[in-house]
Amino acid sequence: MPVILFDTSNALMVLGGNFTLAANLNRKQEAMSLGDILRNLFGSIPFAVYLVTFLLAALGLQIPQPVLSITNIAANANPFLAMLMLGIMIDLRLQKQEIQDLFRLLGLRLLVSFLAALAFYYLLPIPLVVRQMLIICVFSPISVVAPVYAMRLGSTSSQAANLNSLCILSNLLIMTFLVLLFAA
Repeated sequence: MPVILFDTSNALMVLGGNFTLAANLNRKQEAMSLGDILRNLFGSIPFAVYLVTFLLAALGLQIPQPVLSITNIAANANPFLAMLMLGIMIDLRLQKQEIQDLFRLLGLRLLVSFLAALAFYYLLPIPLVVRQMLIICVFSPISVVAPVYAMRLGSTSSQAANLNSLCILSNLLIMTFLVLLFAA
C-alpha cells in the first residue's frame, strides 16, 4: 500500500505538477495565474486522464469493459512507445563539457535521492518495512515524460533524454542492490 500511495502522488507530480512548477520558474516576468496553472496541469492528457480515473474509482464507478478493451491496446503499446521516444531523443555525440554536465546532474540526482532515503530511514515514524519500500521508490528512475516536458519548456538539447537513460541504468542497479540488501 505505501508504494501505491507513493506512486499515486508521484504520478500526479510527474504527469503535470513538475512541468507546471518548472514552467513557473522558467517565466521571467510575473508569477503564473491560477488559470495558467490549471491550463498547464490539464494540458497534460495523462494528468487529466489520471485524475478522471482516480475520480471514477473514488466514486465507485467502473469503466465499461468495451472501453477498457480498446484502451488496453494503447496501454500495452505504452512501454515500447516510451522507450522508442527516449531512443529517438538520445544523442550520443557529446562534447567533453556535455558529458561532465550529464554526470554532474546524475550525481546531483543521486545525492538528493540518497539524502531523501536517509531522511525516510531515520526521521519517519513508520514501520521499518514501509521505510525500506519508500527508500527503494526514491531511487526509481526519472519518468520517461521528463524529456518531453523539457522540450515543451524550450530545451533543444538531448541532455534530458541522455540523463533519463543514465538514470534508468544507475537507478535499476541501485534498486536491485537495495532489494537484495533489505531482503537479507
